[in-house]
Amino acid sequence: GVTGVQTCALPIFSKEILTKIWKKTPSYYYCGTRPGQIHHVRLRTESSALNHHLFKHNLVDNPNCICGKERETVKHFLLDCPRYAPARSRLFQQIPTTIQPTVSNMLFGSPSAATDENEILFNAVQNYILSTKRF
Repeated sequence: GVTGVQTCALPIFSKEILTKIWKKTPSYYYCGTRPGQIHHVRLRTESSALNHHLFKHNLVDNPNCICGKERETVKHFLLDCPRYAPARSRLFQQIPTTIQPTVSNMLFGSPSAATDENEILFNAVQNYILSTKRF
């Protein structure tokens, strides 16, 4: 062989190793309507048309909500904005009582809830998003 050349052992990636590294997407991420899913993912990935997201990407000059209260963040949109109080009331009625209505649970699902409960949650959140007509 060639003198002075060292061989480097490359790790072998197999499907088994990759499935251990990557978490499977929960099935409830696929429930609801396509428009609802799209807006839900955009909120989850901070790429929505909320002013705070647009401001972070230098697309608008002001991150505040038109309600005048505060920045139009996901938390503000889902839990605080007075413009969506009636829709939010319906949302809270639809969420299973075993799930806390937190931003994290509404975007990613509740880790302690069963799949069918998270499906109910995701459908309720998507109904809320669409009913606000914000996007």
